[in-house]
Amino acid sequence: MSRLIPENPYTSAGWHSRQNQRARGGVMLNTDSLKNCHKAISTIRRKELLWVPRRHLCTQLSFYNGRAPIHPGAVHGLIKTHDDFHEYLSIIDKGITEYLPKESLVSCNDVWNAIRSDKYIKQSLTKSNIPFESTIDPVRYAKYRVLAGRLKKSEDNRSYGYWKELYDFSKEEINVFNHAYLRFHERLIAIMYGYISGELRIAYANGADSISKYKTLLKQLAEIESEFVFKYVFDGSRKLITDLEWDLMIADNVSDFIVTNRNDETLSERALVTELLKIFMEYGEGNCVSAVYRFTRSAFIENDIERKTIQRCWESLCKAVEVRDSARAAYVQEAKK
Repeated sequence: MSRLIPENPYTSAGWHSRQNQRARGGVMLNTDSLKNCHKAISTIRRKELLWVPRRHLCTQLSFYNGRAPIHPGAVHGLIKTHDDFHEYLSIIDKGITEYLPKESLVSCNDVWNAIRSDKYIKQSLTKSNIPFESTIDPVRYAKYRVLAGRLKKSEDNRSYGYWKELYDFSKEEINVFNHAYLRFHERLIAIMYGYISGELRIAYANGADSISKYKTLLKQLAEIESEFVFKYVFDGSRKLITDLEWDLMIADNVSDFIVTNRNDETLSERALVTELLKIFMEYGEGNCVSAVYRFTRSAFIENDIERKTIQRCWESLCKAVEVRDSARAAYVQEAKK
């Protein structure tokens, strides 16, 4: 049986009610606002080619005579003038608005602005050299992708100078646009939502049991897939068993990353700092422990957490990373045999 979290003052409705009243700059940071912002960012990230018009909008371009969707590789060649470029962006804007209403984007930026204006969060991100000043603007991202591509395809200096006139991006924007656009925003907001909602606490308290069940089911699937029906009738060329073996290894890794699960008054904070350490390790520079400690001084954090506790989480996390990398390397090496 899974170990359920007992009702206690740290997971009670009253505790979450207090958490839900954290406001920044007039914007309430609560489960609803964070959840909606995360949904908006995830919607943007799922659209891999934001700079390519949606199929039904292509025909609205005055300089495009085709009926089929525009191929991503053909975009830069179609746009000949500044007027073409502005018309193209207006169609991109129209397409994005169809699946992401303007008001949702405005609300999400209000949330992001509230987060990044927090004194301690700002210090934390600055210390780690993580870009955070840019607003969430998918149309501007599309503008960058198209314009950067158009500059690369310039035939001569005159053409390059012509398109350079529209190039008004800051160094930070370029950095954000070129490195998994909005992935850091998405993960940070998800972590904050998990903390405030209590889901992150549950993930760490009950996670080991859930992963154990998951691994048991994967092993059962692996055994079933060894039956001949999957080798011959189901098409053995798909090598489903190999995928399951990989998933089992990943499940083992996930267990290692649950570096703390003692169900006491600071489990939520320890889970929070562990997840923060992960993204600071991936996206930041310098001392992650110091940066995360600064982050936890923010008023939305309910309980104080000592630096030495963050340090212990960091050390356990580093060990988990070493084990994960070693396991993956061994798996890849074995697969080559």
